Amino acid sequence: MAEPFVNVYHEVRQNWIQYVVGVCGLGIVLGLALRSVDLQELHQVLATANQWWLTAAVICKVLTPLGTAIVYAGILQMLGHRIRAISSG
Repeated sequence: MAEPFVNVYHEVRQNWIQYVVGVCGLGIVLGLALRSVDLQELHQVLATANQWWLTAAVICKVLTPLGTAIVYAGILQMLGHRIRAISSG
């Protein structure tokens, strides 16, 4: 009877570790990227750029992987796979 509780706890613990590893990886990538970027030049480019184009670029950058994920999720559901992130239960 206590077995489902142990499994849920183990799953939550694994998810927590995955988030920590992901954040550390993101920090490493950002650190390496910032070493090769001149921050003054980046600030000048962003300050002179059209803000509407920057906003449109960020929206497109976010929507592209989201749309891809939705397409993949739809295909997997049509094939009979259950996807936890979008299923209701």
